[in-house]
Amino acid sequence: MRIASLAIGIAVLAGPLAAAADGAGNSAYPPAPVTQTEFLFDDYAPMPPEPGKAAAEQGAPAAGESVGPVADQAYGACQPCEPCGPRCPGEDPWRLIRCKPAGFDIYGWINGGIMMNPDDPLSDFNGPVSFADMDDFQMNQLYLVGEKVIDTGGCPCWDIGGRVDVLFGTDARFTKAAGWELDPAFGDDWNDPNHDYQFSVPQAYGEIGYGDVSMKLGRFYTIAGYEAVAAPGNFFYTHNYMQTYAEPFTHFGGLATWKASDRWTLYGGLVNGWDAVDRVDDDLSYLSGVTYTAEDEAYTVALVYIVGEDPNALGVNTDRSLYTVVVTIPLSDKWEYVFQHDHGWQKDVFGGQANNVDDVEWYGFSNYLYYTINNCWRAGARLEYFRDDDGVRVVGIDDDNPYDGGSAGNFWDLTLGLVWTPTANFMMRPEVRWDWYDGEGTLPFDDNTDSNQFLVGTDMIWQF
Repeated sequence: MRIASLAIGIAVLAGPLAAAADGAGNSAYPPAPVTQTEFLFDDYAPMPPEPGKAAAEQGAPAAGESVGPVADQAYGACQPCEPCGPRCPGEDPWRLIRCKPAGFDIYGWINGGIMMNPDDPLSDFNGPVSFADMDDFQMNQLYLVGEKVIDTGGCPCWDIGGRVDVLFGTDARFTKAAGWELDPAFGDDWNDPNHDYQFSVPQAYGEIGYGDVSMKLGRFYTIAGYEAVAAPGNFFYTHNYMQTYAEPFTHFGGLATWKASDRWTLYGGLVNGWDAVDRVDDDLSYLSGVTYTAEDEAYTVALVYIVGEDPNALGVNTDRSLYTVVVTIPLSDKWEYVFQHDHGWQKDVFGGQANNVDDVEWYGFSNYLYYTINNCWRAGARLEYFRDDDGVRVVGIDDDNPYDGGSAGNFWDLTLGLVWTPTANFMMRPEVRWDWYDGEGTLPFDDNTDSNQFLVGTDMIWQF
């Protein structure tokens, strides 16, 4: 079954559905695939971020790589610490506060959109579809970042930095952690669970670096997977199943990064499991990863593995492990293909008490094809297969969402979309999406009455 699924995952997007590499030869993408933790606007102007750069922390310069000279070239002389106006298409978006002498920036974005469901479910929820999960308008993210990026290049030398992210909106529900926005038993703390609009602080860490090695300590986005929490870090408005149901969103602990060469980057750290700062029972998990970029950037491969103990359905910590693989292949100046695979396990999920289900497993494959139409337009397609082998991973992330899981079987999503970026500060992402479920469990769509669902919608992102 897994071999057949892998074959399906690799082959399914052979047709002309797409969007990615900058066809003008003026790449807006970061040079090294890392994760969403170090999202930087300067690396993304004027087009959406490069899909497939190995996970969440897309956009970070590699450890030891200087970003100061790059920014100074884009802006000219050091800019004063004051707001500035929008810039022309093709240039960097302006930031709320930019203080290059101190290396400190404050910036953010506002992201909102509408997702329309022809089934018009009474709950106004689109089943397990995540982020744009409501059949209505929603302000997904009012996002603010304060950051000092470390600069250890050239000398090599020491540098100290850090970052704090603040998120308000409907997406905050997905980024909450035990002992932070939640209590240590994963119950609500900061937020009223009856409100769709909530508040989170998904990142708050310090970082120290020397030469090609850096270490961050605190709470940060995971390096696992491909899609990002930060709205400008994704091509599509909606997200794949794997980001929400196969992977953690954040970790608390320490993570070291070593840029061993222009081709190899290594990651390793100890964290307090998945989405937890302080749990009833704290246990260390080992987080590791490696990224390899082939000669002439012919392809990039990123592998991440996390193993440790996390709470089961009874709140008792049991063994859980996950690996993710992301492969990025630029097919030409205009075409790019990205493949993602996740596979996870957990032991004793129900303590042997529920339907003889004890150990559970989940895995999936996502295929992305991107095409650059011109400097303002890109097209893209995503085809995903996700297997919730025991019906315990896929659930609705909201107390008002009537879908509570119990759908052992196969989930598919086919998403087609466009990204329009007329200026460096503005992005619009229209898309259509079709989901379907194949299994004997609870029907996941239209308030637990249907096995498939069609969505059409769009969102807008304004960066500041």
